[in-house]
Amino acid sequence: MAQPGEPTLSLDLGLVLNQLADGVLVVDRDLHILFANDAAAALSRYPVSELLERGLADLVARREHGRLEELGPLFHLEGAPLAGGGPVRTVAVRSDGSEFEVDVTLGIAPLGPEQGPLLIVSIRDVTDAIAIEKEATAAAYLRAMLGVMAELEGATGEQNAVGRVLPALCENLDWEGAALWLAGEGRLSCIDSWVSPDSPDSAGDPGGGTEAVVELGSLQLSFGEGLAGTCALERRTISYTKAEVPPDWPAGLFAGLDPLELLAFPLLGSEGEVLGVVELESLHPDRVGEELRDVLDAIGHQLGQFLAAIRADEQRRAAEIEREQLLARVQAAERSQAFLLRASQILGEAGSFAESLDALAAVAVPALGDICLIDIAHDEGGLVRMAARHADPRHQVEVQQLGARYTPRPGGSHPAVSVIRSGRSIWSDTMSDDFLRSTTHDEEHYRLVKALGFSSYLSVPLTSRRRVLGALTIISTSPARRIGSEDLLLAESLAKRAAEVVEKQRRYEREHEMAHILQSSLLPAELEQPPGYELAVRYLPSTLGAEVGGDWYDVLRLANRRWAVTVGDVSGHDVQAAAAMGRLRTAARALAARSRGPVQLLNRLRDAWDHLDVERTATVVVAALDPGENAVVVSIAGHPSPLLIADGVASHVAIRPDTPLGAPPVHAEERRVPLPPGSTLLLYSDGLVEMKRRPLSEGLELLRTSVEGMDGSLEALCDTVLSSIASERSDDLALLAIRRLPEPA
Repeated sequence: MAQPGEPTLSLDLGLVLNQLADGVLVVDRDLHILFANDAAAALSRYPVSELLERGLADLVARREHGRLEELGPLFHLEGAPLAGGGPVRTVAVRSDGSEFEVDVTLGIAPLGPEQGPLLIVSIRDVTDAIAIEKEATAAAYLRAMLGVMAELEGATGEQNAVGRVLPALCENLDWEGAALWLAGEGRLSCIDSWVSPDSPDSAGDPGGGTEAVVELGSLQLSFGEGLAGTCALERRTISYTKAEVPPDWPAGLFAGLDPLELLAFPLLGSEGEVLGVVELESLHPDRVGEELRDVLDAIGHQLGQFLAAIRADEQRRAAEIEREQLLARVQAAERSQAFLLRASQILGEAGSFAESLDALAAVAVPALGDICLIDIAHDEGGLVRMAARHADPRHQVEVQQLGARYTPRPGGSHPAVSVIRSGRSIWSDTMSDDFLRSTTHDEEHYRLVKALGFSSYLSVPLTSRRRVLGALTIISTSPARRIGSEDLLLAESLAKRAAEVVEKQRRYEREHEMAHILQSSLLPAELEQPPGYELAVRYLPSTLGAEVGGDWYDVLRLANRRWAVTVGDVSGHDVQAAAAMGRLRTAARALAARSRGPVQLLNRLRDAWDHLDVERTATVVVAALDPGENAVVVSIAGHPSPLLIADGVASHVAIRPDTPLGAPPVHAEERRVPLPPGSTLLLYSDGLVEMKRRPLSEGLELLRTSVEGMDGSLEALCDTVLSSIASERSDDLALLAIRRLPEPA
């Protein structure tokens, strides 16, 4: 609190200051707070009474305390106005220790010499203003980048390629001067410069700041010399304040500007080489931050790439031609990407190796040419023509003859043979008669290609994992459409994608075939036919690639001279499941000879489970035949119930299943089921009735209704079941049908 005899603030002035939105503090020579308005209390989060017990230093971040020492001279300004110098941005501290940026304006309170000078401190929170400033800065940086790119489109040569961007760059970044230096043989030559028309002109010509202030090429620097040379040597953006400029540097381009901040950024080529430097000078301090450096690095890279492209073009084409070619390339790239995307989609939808190749030929015409031929190398060294397509369906018959009768001869001069042998693409925009004769089999073949109008061609290898699978040959049949190098690049891109799909598809088919061979080899090649019964079996492998299943079926001899039919399913879809199935089927055959019925056989399999080394579970259904009584005895271990068809009526056998083999048993039940002459029992694995998009109960009912009322042969019955049920399956399935034959007359 103010002590008696100390300077005090008049009541009227205090009332006025308390109405202001900005925070206001009045301090004495020792920076003790004598008055604080309500806004100052709200900003600092101190009550007014507590502020009057503190000094100004308590409200300023410690790192900013050095600035408080600069306030002393203000107390010697007699009668200074309330609005003194400023504003000055600093960091304030709230009562809870949090920091925030403020703008501070200082003034001397008009209290008269008898009270001594008092300092009025006006405080304004600029947090929102800083955010707005940052957004405005980011927008300016974006405008600068877009402006540079726009100006590059209008450039007509190396000297103005970057020079045109200097005004756009400076006006958006608010720098007053700029110069462009181009590099060559270890030196920099200043080829262009620019001065803002709103800044003092170095040539003394107000309003003429946009003119170059140096004669082009007259000023040169070595790498490492001056601002631009140092930037070129270090290959990075550098900046200096006026006070930091080394004394041995040559005089700047803009001495008349008397800049306070200097900056230079390099123009780098694709290999990191310095192609030039852009120098910027500003009349304002504290202009350089990390964000600006990042922006200038990006602009420097863009300008460098543009310079490199121009230098690589020996003809230094005019900007209009450049833009047209660029537009044409963009459009061609868009068409190519759309074509390759469509081709990938079509190839992905193909269901087999042959379908993939035919889809590849179909998508290649007419996009690449009029005729597409695909030849695949086989293991014996010859070629197989897998696809032949014409863009015009009216000529497809003739092209089919090329595929059916005129496959390229190994060792011949056909382009496909050369491509497969070398692994390199070939093309020609002409096809002479001599060339056609050398690549055809006979006179009839020659007349056919002449009739089709062969005029130009390309042939590219189908390569996957450094292995040439075959060749894709594209032919143009119109002299107006000559195949060129751009067509070759697109064909190579297509062939690369297609080869991966084709190789994967072929590998898939081979693995699928091998898996099915393995699975089939584990099933009985021939089943014994129990006397008085007719048998029919079906096995369909999984539709999921190379997966191997554990489904099996068999006919067994029991100990009491009876027969048994069985269907089982080992869990899993891999080689281990198939191996476990083979061991289980072999064990069932051996143990059946010591078993008198289904339950006994299943129990013996459970007892031997640990010795079978099967780490899976398995489901099994066993039906023992009793020819003398026209019945079967059924027992189930976790398996679907058999389907009985008698007198045209189909019904599932009602039996309570035990747990699968490999799991602890719960109960074992045998159910005697009548099987009069002419009736049929269907045993099947769950792959027949389990579908992804329907519940098991629906699959079981669909099976029942599909065979009800049928009185044909067992083979026809099995075909009907598979056609009506198995179309939606993905798992492998086993089906065994057994029918009681009528008694002989």
